[in-house]
Amino acid sequence: MRSRARRGAPPRRPTTPMATASVCIKPRVAEPDRHAPSGLSLSPTRVSRGVGPAQTIAPMPRSNLPTFLIVVCLLSVACSGALGEAKDPLAGKYIGNGSGAALEPITALTAQFKIMHPQVEFDLEDTGSDAAIARVGRNDADFGFISRDLSAAERGKVQLIRMLDTGTAIAVNASNPVQAATKDQIRDIFSGRITDWGSVGGLAGHPIRVIRRETTSSTRSSFESYIFDGAAPTYTERVVDVVESAEMYQALRSLKDGIGMVTLQVSTQDDATIRLLSLDGVAATTNNVRSGAYPIRRPVYLIVDSDPAKLKPAVQAFIEFMQSPEGARILSGF
Repeated sequence: MRSRARRGAPPRRPTTPMATASVCIKPRVAEPDRHAPSGLSLSPTRVSRGVGPAQTIAPMPRSNLPTFLIVVCLLSVACSGALGEAKDPLAGKYIGNGSGAALEPITALTAQFKIMHPQVEFDLEDTGSDAAIARVGRNDADFGFISRDLSAAERGKVQLIRMLDTGTAIAVNASNPVQAATKDQIRDIFSGRITDWGSVGGLAGHPIRVIRRETTSSTRSSFESYIFDGAAPTYTERVVDVVESAEMYQALRSLKDGIGMVTLQVSTQDDATIRLLSLDGVAATTNNVRSGAYPIRRPVYLIVDSDPAKLKPAVQAFIEFMQSPEGARILSGF
């Protein structure tokens, strides 16, 4: 847009437009300062162009010039930075659904990926493995994260990409003096044959309160597969049922004589309000899961559409990052 020159003002010199912005900042002509000190000359200047009468132009007070230049420079830098930011071709919001057992490592991976690509957003939700598989298969989610193998009916619907192994631990309240148990003791406690903590080295006269996850929980299925040797599990009639890991942790904190099943991960290992029992002499730690020493383990997978052609570029880039040395370094902490 051309600016219209005022009559009588000297013609403007042509200026070179900024490479990063098309914004033109038009300076304001300052009025003479009638209250300026007598030592500062603000007398108008008479200019004659050779055509018509001489025109009088008031100069800008010197005291305002430095401030004016600073403001113009700051505005120019701000405009050029905002308008000159290149758009990341991976920019967008991507939905990830999955198991709470896989939420910690996937959160760490996506956080680092976002540092590399600030215009990428991730919306992660703990939906459980069953729902995650179904949603990724329907393209309702861009990717998923699960902590179990696929069932026969689920195979072919999604593609599995192994991330790491996690474990299932047996947990009690931190005030419980019991530190360890055997596989047989755990089976007898959950089935109701052992009902008092005094029978396994705890405080006599304290009834055991068994807490169980929901039937679709991968934590529960891996627990039952190992503790009950693949047979149909039997539980005490007084079992307390909870839904999702957060309710399990809250129940263990509230019930001083409670015992339950939890995912063996950094957050549960470091939680001072609960204690993870050693199982058959093996401490329940993430290091023992990684080494294979801890017996109740299960895989954690990233899942995507079974058709590679349907993968969004950002999801493909995230998979490559997860499989890179930096991704492996992050996963090694879990």
